[in-house]
Amino acid sequence: GGAVSHKYSFDYDNTLIQYVYVYDDEGKIVDAKYDTPHMENIRLLRHLSVQGHKIYITTARTEGVRLEEHIDNSPSPEELIGTMKLPVEKVFYTDGACKVSTLIDNGIREHWDDCSEQCARIEEQAGNIIKANLVDAPTGIDCFLKNKFEKLNEASNKERG
Repeated sequence: GGAVSHKYSFDYDNTLIQYVYVYDDEGKIVDAKYDTPHMENIRLLRHLSVQGHKIYITTARTEGVRLEEHIDNSPSPEELIGTMKLPVEKVFYTDGACKVSTLIDNGIREHWDDCSEQCARIEEQAGNIIKANLVDAPTGIDCFLKNKFEKLNEASNKERG
């Protein structure tokens, strides 16, 4: 009998990949651009996998929605998994919805997320079964990105008619 295997989940934006804010001349935040994979959390993900645990990505992104390169050049979760050979079982897309029910439905034991609101909701609604870990990220960047992606999605939907 080896060690017990658990299911662990990581948020995607600002958790497995990092963004940097873009500022205008007055120092106002005007955009957030993809920077690099978040190596600290990727090392943790790999470490947990090597210990025999199953790893998932749970993202509020919408599956299959790609923004144009000049707007957002971040890799999709599948691209990151492919290029970095990440030991991820599956990507769960919540399409902007709260992640708690997805985590519960899939038996996730522990989740890492940069959104304090998501972590608080997990603690409130499932704290007895799921541990939420708040990941360090620039303050407010999760809300900023969420708004950016929502605006861009709306715009691209309009263009498609």
